Amino acid sequence: MVVTSAEAGLFGRVDSVGVADNRNGHHSIYIEEQVDVSYVDEQAGWRLATALSARLEDRAGGLFQGDIYHLYAEQSFNDGPLSAVKIGRMQRSDALGFYTLDGAQAWGEVSQLGAQKFTLYAGRPGRIDDFYMVEADLLLGAELQWDNRPLHYRFDTIEIESINGRVELQHLRKGASENRISWSINGNGKLHQSSLSDLKLGFGGSYQFGQRQLEELLFSAEARRGRSEYLKLAYQSYSPSSPTLTFREQYYSLYVLGQQQEFAASYRLRPKNSLSWGAKGRLVTRENGLSGLGITGSLSQWQYFGADMSAQLDLLKLGSDNASTLYLEGERPLSALRRLRAALVLQHQQKQLAGDNNAFGFDGELEQMLSSTLYLSVALTHIWNSRLNDEYRYGVRLSYRFDDRKGWQSE
Repeated sequence: MVVTSAEAGLFGRVDSVGVADNRNGHHSIYIEEQVDVSYVDEQAGWRLATALSARLEDRAGGLFQGDIYHLYAEQSFNDGPLSAVKIGRMQRSDALGFYTLDGAQAWGEVSQLGAQKFTLYAGRPGRIDDFYMVEADLLLGAELQWDNRPLHYRFDTIEIESINGRVELQHLRKGASENRISWSINGNGKLHQSSLSDLKLGFGGSYQFGQRQLEELLFSAEARRGRSEYLKLAYQSYSPSSPTLTFREQYYSLYVLGQQQEFAASYRLRPKNSLSWGAKGRLVTRENGLSGLGITGSLSQWQYFGADMSAQLDLLKLGSDNASTLYLEGERPLSALRRLRAALVLQHQQKQLAGDNNAFGFDGELEQMLSSTLYLSVALTHIWNSRLNDEYRYGVRLSYRFDDRKGWQSE
């Protein structure tokens, strides 16, 4: 038996999922097959990849749904300005949202401009599940990135040593044309005469030329002392891209659809490696004029009976509505082959239209390693409400994971 290093091979995972769910307002049971597979040939620079799903749902007459999330071929280059070219269906995330793109993408580096990286792409965008995106028949885009360019600018106690960032131009066509620009610029430096000496400044946003609309704007300033302490101030004007919240987000976020502005200040202290606590204040203003205030206290990375624990207390107020929430989460290995994660939430909610509601929620997952390539997990989420309808989601997943790029082979 000898070890051989495979320069070409197939790797990925195949998941079989069964779910019972009522979070969309009706009870549903479905089974789903999920495939995410890639083939790479490192010597030739090739990569072929696909991710797809097929779902059969228990409804009147049955409901079958299939999706292809990506299906592409990619070729890498060692010489010239191009690093790689990708053709097919791919996934992208940018100022337009999270979406698929049926087309082509190329990226590389221009050494004549100081090793700046560029990305070019073109194709037809498509929606991924419930994520928000700007619909179009054609999307053309170009992005330029630069890393850690020396600056050495100082104003009083603030010194900026280097900057990095990106600028992206996009052209969309669906009947009429639409052009937008998005950017992100970060400065790294020092804050002198302060124990929080490491400084990072951020400025980003996106602008739509046709409507002369500033779609998103972000300012941030962060000062830290290594990994043990940091203070961050931020302002953001944006519209959330996804209506889907995680179990945790639905209880502690001031999340609403539509344009909104958020002012936030956060502080975190990590006095030792196994403990971290923080506080955060947020002021959110919605486009309809309502404002919300959120105060958060958190404690994380502490050990309790071998589990990694975290806790969070939130006090939220939005107009005449308010909520108080306590969230507790823990994760620990039960053995070398078994892992458990569990979360509890308690919430008291007062809403002018819906009235008072007390909620208790549980979210948990148990994963068992059956073999080196086979995993079985059981997950359940249940929220008991005093006034609203209860919500639940129960699921089981069998996952086969494989990688034959490296391995043992008999001779």
